[in-house]
Amino acid sequence: MLSNYKGSYTGSGQTIVIIDTGSSSNYQNENVVYSYDFADNDGDASNTGVNHGGIVANVAQQVASGINIIHLKVFEDGAQLAHSSAMEKALQWVVDNTDKYNIVAVNLSLASGNVQTPETWAGSDEYKALDDKGVVITVASGNKAQSYDVDGVNYLASSDSVFAVSAVNSGGKFTWFSQQHKSLTDIAALGKDISVTDGNGVVHQVSGTSYSAPIVAATAALVQEAAINLLGHKITDEQFMDLIQKTGDKITTYESGGLSSGISAYSAGEADSDVALSSYNGTSTPTPTPTPTPTTPTPSENDGTIAGANELGTLTVGTKELSNSLHKETDNQDYFRFSLSESGTVDFALTGLSSDVDLNLYSANGLVIKKGWEWGAVDISYSKNLDAGTYYVAVDYFDGVNLDIGTDYDLSLTLNGPVGGEPTPTPDPTPAPTPEPDPTPAPTPDLSENDDTIAGANELGTLTVGTKELSNSLHKETDNQDYFQFSLSESGTVDFALTGLSSDVDLNLYNENGLVIKNGWEWGAVDISYSENLDAGTYYVAVDYFDGVNLDIGTDYDLSLTLNDLAGGEPTPEPTPEPEGPVGYTQINIANALAYFEENLDDYAVV
Repeated sequence: MLSNYKGSYTGSGQTIVIIDTGSSSNYQNENVVYSYDFADNDGDASNTGVNHGGIVANVAQQVASGINIIHLKVFEDGAQLAHSSAMEKALQWVVDNTDKYNIVAVNLSLASGNVQTPETWAGSDEYKALDDKGVVITVASGNKAQSYDVDGVNYLASSDSVFAVSAVNSGGKFTWFSQQHKSLTDIAALGKDISVTDGNGVVHQVSGTSYSAPIVAATAALVQEAAINLLGHKITDEQFMDLIQKTGDKITTYESGGLSSGISAYSAGEADSDVALSSYNGTSTPTPTPTPTPTTPTPSENDGTIAGANELGTLTVGTKELSNSLHKETDNQDYFRFSLSESGTVDFALTGLSSDVDLNLYSANGLVIKKGWEWGAVDISYSKNLDAGTYYVAVDYFDGVNLDIGTDYDLSLTLNGPVGGEPTPTPDPTPAPTPEPDPTPAPTPDLSENDDTIAGANELGTLTVGTKELSNSLHKETDNQDYFQFSLSESGTVDFALTGLSSDVDLNLYNENGLVIKNGWEWGAVDISYSENLDAGTYYVAVDYFDGVNLDIGTDYDLSLTLNDLAGGEPTPEPTPEPEGPVGYTQINIANALAYFEENLDDYAVV
């Protein structure tokens, strides 16, 4: 369900600009009041090759049926890349025409890259100008989470002037493809299996952060209509941000890495000159693990799922080759199951293509290990160090624009010798036989000024039974993170507590490789505490400024770590495929936002 709002506001009189591929004859939009093609510099913003912009506008109008739509086309017909110069011109047009058309929101469901800090680009000045006018700018966070080792968002979504929007599924979990970053993502919205109806009445399911972003833009139109009706003026984009964040639903988990029939239609482009569509269309179908056979079979006709995967048996040193074909409509996926008797390095190669095909690697449980893709009918190759066990590799038709609807392919898997090389690293549950060299560190260390990364973390030494306490401060602009490194000589339970806060601060726990073990957070300037059973080893705890709305831009804090006398207890369990969600993330709740706004008008009377 796109919206749980059942009230009377429809966004009537409010205008949303869709900067995208233009209008589509296959997906009609109501109330289109203006359109322009900045790619070809003419007044025809229709696109015969791509439906993306039409679908984005369709989603917005499902949430706010009374809105006006403006299509600004920045892609040439059928193209998957847009030039930033065209995008900047489109944004400048919005700046110049905000008042004329009563523009309340601009949506860019376009993506490139994965960044962790705000980036500037050709349209940054226009972003700022629209922000100053109170226009809500919604930008899709990107769909390539599986392609990056760290959290982040598409660089167009990283600006402080925009709303970076990530995607959740119908259960309120982050989708496997959605990019997100705790300091950059502002809000999340439904972005998986959204129903849209084409001009022939056929219902299609679409997925991607592309379709999450217009939900937020449309909500802005609903709220601004209510504001004009109840207050006599619109609220600022900052007030709108505050409203949807504090009335939203907390996100605590990710969905399991499912098997998909496609990956993000997204490309990093060439430097900052090109930006790609941020869209994903597909389904997720977890299936049971079959029993292996040791021989290489003739490819099955029912190999479109893990359950029907072709059996390649146990790999031996050397190359296993096979040839097959895919077809968009009749056979768009081929799965192959293989095993390793020992850890080793496997080279994967997919060649001989005439269309856009992906090569994806999955664990025995169907969790994504590697998304292998190139833009267009381009060979794909990569290597992975794998433990002994069972795996699946899938050749996946992606529906390349202006390419063949079918393709032959050659797939090879090469196991390099000798088997028994370095395995994929896993946590060691066995306690270290000897303690760390310094079992009695100073009770309160001298705190570093460069402790905002793991590399510069303050050293707390090896914890002993009892409590280690320290005090410090954070500031939004000059010092927004403090990291602390500590060790355990044996497994045990550690209590973490963060108190004395005057702003919204998080307390996050990481393993020695920087992977999140626990995201500790509360909404607002609220004390945080939790306990974790940890193995012997090295860990990092971070105190992290979250940018609480209407709270101090800096805060003092008191941090304590208490090791209980349970050393030698149960080890830390293996990570699960659904880790706790990133800190402070919220899914928009449209009904809650409108209800809170109507009940608390005094909070928004002054702009």
